[in-house]
Amino acid sequence: MSTTCDERLKQQTTRLIQHLNHGRHLETEVHQLISEIIGYRLPATTVINLPIYIDCGCYLRLANDVRFGPGVHLADQGGITIAAGVCIGAGAQLLSETYRPHPQQAPQLIQAPIKIGANVQIGAGALILPGVTVGENAVIAPGAVVTESVAASAMIAGNPGKVTPG
Repeated sequence: MSTTCDERLKQQTTRLIQHLNHGRHLETEVHQLISEIIGYRLPATTVINLPIYIDCGCYLRLANDVRFGPGVHLADQGGITIAAGVCIGAGAQLLSETYRPHPQQAPQLIQAPIKIGANVQIGAGALILPGVTVGENAVIAPGAVVTESVAASAMIAGNPGKVTPG
């Protein structure tokens, strides 16, 4: 998926995220503001602990019963889909876009969708990179760096993330 948020939409998202993260809001207000950012009604069972960081919003798809810890960063221009029952720990980052550095050339933009299966647990500070699919019921340990897709019910830890005995 090669996508680009137009500049006006990014500015609107930035403004809404700043408003959201720098004030006190009732849960209904948080849901209303996030719904405005993502372009559809946020499922009522979604739990968002502020602050949250969303780059664009229009390429983010959330199912029911998703929980976000504080400080989660969603770089969604490559597309992020999160299935039902997912729990994302504090400070985790889902980056569907990033730059591949090169010592003698300009960095190359990498965009690829991230797909998180049902009932996945993503630990605090975990990093999931572009193109990764995480199978249902998988567990990503705190601080893990996930560079490749993860099988259903697997447990991943480390940098780079590797399957560990559960």
